[in-house]
Amino acid sequence: MRNLAINKQSQDLVGAKTTPNKVGQCFPQVERGSYFPGDAYAIYKNMFRVGIVLELELEFRTSELSGILLSVSEPQGYPALSLELNDGKVIMTGDIGDRRPLRVEQGFPSPYTLCNNKWHSIKAIFDKDELTLKVDHLNTTYGHSGNGHFDEASTNSPLYIGGLP
Repeated sequence: MRNLAINKQSQDLVGAKTTPNKVGQCFPQVERGSYFPGDAYAIYKNMFRVGIVLELELEFRTSELSGILLSVSEPQGYPALSLELNDGKVIMTGDIGDRRPLRVEQGFPSPYTLCNNKWHSIKAIFDKDELTLKVDHLNTTYGHSGNGHFDEASTNSPLYIGGLP
């Protein structure tokens, strides 16, 4: 993973501001990025608040079909927000606290499109009751909750990057 930005603030996962667990730097002499083996993750912030709007931008490359890119969830399972690869699709899901899940996904002609060990970009936005997902240069996809009365995901739990403990 490289070029991660959370609400337009760049994050260096190999640097000092995260609490890494087995996060390494990939190819330090060739390119910058963070390597997450299957049991690794980083914590962006222990008490992360999603709030009304959350913008995420990142690049990743993988040889896997499935994996967690980012995840935050309260102990009871909601409010929650996650961005993941699942059987070759990019999926963003959320629950802003009303137990009415939001979901948006980007599929591909082949489940192996993303696990080609090439860099892919994601821009994902949570805005009140809408999810927006753009992968590489494909069309943007949207998901709506349509609840009309909730407008903020009141999380106060760790934001995990690259995996879960």
